[in-house]
Amino acid sequence: MTRIQLSAGLKRTLTFSALCFSLLMPSLAEAKNKEKDTIILVGGKSIEDVLVNSETFAEVKYRQGSTNKTMDGKKILEIIHGKAPRAFKAGDGQRKGAQYAKAINYYKKSLSTPKAKPWVKVYANFYIGECYRLSGKGSEGVPFYKAASADKDHLLYPRALIGLAQSLAAKRSWSDATSQLKKVTGGSYGIWRPRADYALGQIFLSQGKMSEARRAFAAVKNNTDDRNMAVAGMVGEGQTYVAQKNYSRAIKFFRDILSKSDVPREVMAGAWAGIGDCELAQASGDKKGERRALLAYLTVIVEFAGAPDAYPRALFQGAKLYKKFGLTDQAKALTRELKSRCPSSKYAKES
Repeated sequence: MTRIQLSAGLKRTLTFSALCFSLLMPSLAEAKNKEKDTIILVGGKSIEDVLVNSETFAEVKYRQGSTNKTMDGKKILEIIHGKAPRAFKAGDGQRKGAQYAKAINYYKKSLSTPKAKPWVKVYANFYIGECYRLSGKGSEGVPFYKAASADKDHLLYPRALIGLAQSLAAKRSWSDATSQLKKVTGGSYGIWRPRADYALGQIFLSQGKMSEARRAFAAVKNNTDDRNMAVAGMVGEGQTYVAQKNYSRAIKFFRDILSKSDVPREVMAGAWAGIGDCELAQASGDKKGERRALLAYLTVIVEFAGAPDAYPRALFQGAKLYKKFGLTDQAKALTRELKSRCPSSKYAKES
């Protein structure tokens, strides 16, 4: 065999090309992996670099490497689809940054993406509903949640029903909202059942049905191993005592919640807002009590900006207290923030 001798220059060229190719390979692999799906499990762990073939709540079928697998939908918190339309990915980015109006526009564009896979329609409609709800325009999310919950077998079905109920409640369609939630609380939907119980408690609370609300919040604690949801049930129970003017018991509930670690931010925001409500209700013109209330509301505003309900409520009540204290500039600043960040909330309309 004849050995071909390479010149020093050609050797350098080939070596440099090989180096460039080796550097390029991870990028190509990374780009390929971005088209793979990720299954987020209940508890936070994930299964990455898979291809999801079908997703029902009964079972999700996916391919991992060269192996076909199935998983019970009860074990799955969320699926992140890698090969998504560009508009859908842009919507995800805006939603995660709390830019809900922009996210809605992108998700709506993704619905009209040519040759979009069937999952896009379900998820885009669901996230549009979520964005409307989280931006204080819950009633506008009704048709989108309905579209997302059309397939009763889909993995998102119980989540979409909870969102639909919350949007119906925003329209004060109490009976319809309750009936949607009972489809979840009456079924076998894993972690979504206590979440439906919690939403049911909030609906009863809004109607002034305290006994029913307390039972629903107790069901949250009794039907979950999720400590965060159990704590959320405690917040709900505290809210019923606020509504019944049992302020000392309510404050104790809220303080117990805030003393725990790893409590979700929305729950902590609700606890602080609840303390503010209790302090304000008990103050009856007492300046010290009103200052304690203002401090609680300011904690929500500074630490938990954007938290549904608690944030606009804290802005509204904080502005009223600042005005009462003669601090008009601070009051105007909070009112501007309320109307800018939460324009569709009931508090913005009352300010």
